[in-house]
Amino acid sequence: MIRRVDLNEYEQSAREWDALVGVDAERANVVFDRLHVLAKEMRESADGRAALVGLMAHESAGVRLLAATECLVWDPVRARAVLAAIEDAGGLHGVSAKYTLQSFEAGTLDLDW
Repeated sequence: MIRRVDLNEYEQSAREWDALVGVDAERANVVFDRLHVLAKEMRESADGRAALVGLMAHESAGVRLLAATECLVWDPVRARAVLAAIEDAGGLHGVSAKYTLQSFEAGTLDLDW
């Protein structure tokens, strides 16, 4: 079972990352690295994966972007739809969604670094 603190920490960190992207790249990168560690832990359990799936419906586009990227492996239909919608909305997250989808389709997306 996923520890509730992991989901809360992931969501809070994802919100923080979203606020920093485009404003303070250095701090955003530090937060992104922390998110990556949390996501890898969450991916290891069914509860953790379910929590990430739930975050694909989050009100924040940045949180949806991060969650959908993680979910591509086990829920590609929904994750692709979320990423496509973010891409269609444009902006910095739209560009990230576009290249995430392209990398996934090409088989080059590495979520295990």
